[in-house]
Amino acid sequence: MLQRLRQLRYAAHGLNGSKGANVAGVVAHLGAVQSQEAAQSHWGVGVRMPGTTKEAINKAFEDRGIVRTWAMRGTLQLLAAEDAAWIVALVGPPAIRKLLGPALKVGFDAKAFAFARDRMGHHLSGKGPVLRSALLANLEADGMPTKGIQGGYLLFEAAESGLICFGPDQGKEDTIALMAEWLPTRPRKDREEAVIELAYRYFSSHGPATDDDFAMFSGLNLGDARMALDGLKTRLSKLVYMDKTYWFGEGLQDRADIPSLLLPGYDEYFVSYRDRDPILSPEHRWLAMSSNGIFRPTLLVNGELVGTWQRSFKAKHIEMELQPFQALEATVFQELTEKAQEFAAFYGKAEARVRIGGAAGALYKR
Repeated sequence: MLQRLRQLRYAAHGLNGSKGANVAGVVAHLGAVQSQEAAQSHWGVGVRMPGTTKEAINKAFEDRGIVRTWAMRGTLQLLAAEDAAWIVALVGPPAIRKLLGPALKVGFDAKAFAFARDRMGHHLSGKGPVLRSALLANLEADGMPTKGIQGGYLLFEAAESGLICFGPDQGKEDTIALMAEWLPTRPRKDREEAVIELAYRYFSSHGPATDDDFAMFSGLNLGDARMALDGLKTRLSKLVYMDKTYWFGEGLQDRADIPSLLLPGYDEYFVSYRDRDPILSPEHRWLAMSSNGIFRPTLLVNGELVGTWQRSFKAKHIEMELQPFQALEATVFQELTEKAQEFAAFYGKAEARVRIGGAAGALYKR
């Protein structure tokens, strides 16, 4: 049953390249892609779209097909533009409630946040995306302290309130825009409808998963998760593993073979579950993630996370080191090395030079 769970989850995530004709489609299918580190989330889309490139991700931002903003769990996410407003309206309030305690310690209360939102509206209205540094400088001139964590708190609260989002990068700097001006207007959903829709997206794209997994992913409470499942049971299938009920999209087909992959840090296959034991041995947990919540890039073999990897960009190629938790079979190493060439192509590099744990590995050229 464990292997079937992995096979189904692999298929649900679209890791076989079957869940989206374009970048926005992949993001919409997943509901959200964690984007704590922007480059990692870009490959999170790329690994689900064989043949795509970093330029295609950039174009999706510029064309307003996807957007980066704070959403689930108070973390940065990629969202499909058409979903951003209703998802943030749903998951933003609990994230803001968690912010208020730490914010008071740096001098911000609800009144201060309301003032900052008003001034952001003034500085951004009709101007399109503005450099983050320029917006913070304007807020500083308005009397709002923005140094260090204070500026981050102001932007976070405004984003989780649905006022702002990130625009396309300018060079290496973020830009900020008013969400209502930057993204297409879409009808809002009432809360119950939004919870059910988000749950359906989650179980269809991340399943098999439990109600507790969805509560963790969304930042909503377990009552919301169970309410949604009550309304979705006729649209979902289920399996039982280790006395837990796992839900997934009706009609989802597993596959006997699960090609090996190089997953990015914070990939949805890893990060978006309360219980990660089905895809990661507990003895390896702290090799794949840190105690302070950093999720490392991982090696996915037969549906299980079996190691980590690092890369270094050179002028024309990428140096990549695989760090398996146990010895890899030669066929698996070759498969991962071929996937490394796809990673190099994603970034427009001629090749990836792959080694294991510092030892020289085979070199495969495109």
